[in-house]
Amino acid sequence: MNTNRLARTIARPGAVVVATWAAVWLAWSVTRFALTPSGLAFAGIALPALVLLVIAGLRSAFRAPTRAPVRPPVAPPAAAERRAHGNSIALLGASLCLPAGDTPNAVSAAARRGTMPKLHSTLVRSDASPVHACEVPSLSPADFPPASLDAEAIARLDIAHRRALLLSANVLEKLFARSEKTGDPDAKASPSASEKSPITAELHLLLPKRWQDEASTLAAWLQAQFSHASRSIHFTELHLHLLSTSQDALGVMDSVNTAINESNSRVQHVVLACDSRLAQADVSELERTGALHGHGRPEGKIPAEGACALLVASPGYDAGKPDGDGTPPPHLHRLLKTETPCEGQSDRSATTSVEDNASLAALLDQAHNASVPAGTRPNPCALVSDAGSTSQPRLDLTSAAESAWPDQSAPVRLDHLGLANGDSAALTLSTIAVAGALAVQTQRPALAISVATGGSYAIVPVSFPVASATSISESREMAKVAA
Repeated sequence: MNTNRLARTIARPGAVVVATWAAVWLAWSVTRFALTPSGLAFAGIALPALVLLVIAGLRSAFRAPTRAPVRPPVAPPAAAERRAHGNSIALLGASLCLPAGDTPNAVSAAARRGTMPKLHSTLVRSDASPVHACEVPSLSPADFPPASLDAEAIARLDIAHRRALLLSANVLEKLFARSEKTGDPDAKASPSASEKSPITAELHLLLPKRWQDEASTLAAWLQAQFSHASRSIHFTELHLHLLSTSQDALGVMDSVNTAINESNSRVQHVVLACDSRLAQADVSELERTGALHGHGRPEGKIPAEGACALLVASPGYDAGKPDGDGTPPPHLHRLLKTETPCEGQSDRSATTSVEDNASLAALLDQAHNASVPAGTRPNPCALVSDAGSTSQPRLDLTSAAESAWPDQSAPVRLDHLGLANGDSAALTLSTIAVAGALAVQTQRPALAISVATGGSYAIVPVSFPVASATSISESREMAKVAA
């Protein structure tokens, strides 16, 4: 068979060459063409080769297109990878203190009103003109307690450090007061209602990287403040995280999620972020580097401050132990991020903007699907972002939400907390607190979103445990019927 195939392969070009020679000989005989060496070379070699090339080209042009090989279907991700993306933790409590308010409802209402920061009374530029700043009005740095630190350590802390520590102490006090009733999930009911078990937790302290020289002193002050036996909480460990950007706060939150699920631990974790730029040195540094918000630089940073503390634990921690009003806590899911930042947003072409919008819309839809139970129809969700004075992220999120859910009967709720609270890791962490409150109030999923300076987006899906809420509602109806 191979011999015959080889013979046919050789015979076809040979027949073409012989036919070409015969046609040339016939033409020369009729025209009595005078033979020359160049004519013989052309007719004997070049002309047959040219004819072969023309025939090969015609055959390839009219040949039926070959079918692309059928590739096997892509295998689904491994079960371990699916579980990793499906991991969640329970948000048992949240406490915040921002310029716009000290409750999620107050902060959300300020965002809905579009409240803007005012000019500060003492912070100024190099030309003595005042700057816009976001300040917590109830804070009094004059009451700063030295705790057990020595005078030299206290002297190294400027006004911004002290304000941040006071805000941290404030949110921790409120968080502990609200969470005392949870106690130990495995502890049996005490015969005395006055006996309460202290909360045992690991503390994750999130500080800006520019405070790395004072970080150990700030951590020591917090430990000293909450090391008294009379406190209702005991920190077993303190983990210090220095953040380069505000968006890194969600990354720390995701690492805590991973650690809790991988260790299957029953220990609670407190994630605390605090920051303050309300010192003249900070304002001068922002102005020197061209990063200060103002005329000609609307996308610049607005000096701000704040603190936020989240109490989280494994999803099984809250089993059978809902809050006092019978509402189970919301759950936080794994972090999702855009693959590449949209650099140079002001210089983006129309094509690039459309592609970025499609990618962001797909990311929003993916995060939304992660926050709803499997097999259920996704419900409309609220988006809570830390977007501030720069209008482009707010426009991008609005457009992406409309693209992700075009069939919504009503627009998706959008709360941009940065308008009234400036820029800080505490604000970014507060998006989770506000999203959790909205998830409980509306019994719908919500998305906590952080926008980086380069245009990248990070999202933490926040879900409301629908099944638990249904069972609680059914129990209440059964109790009414029994009564």
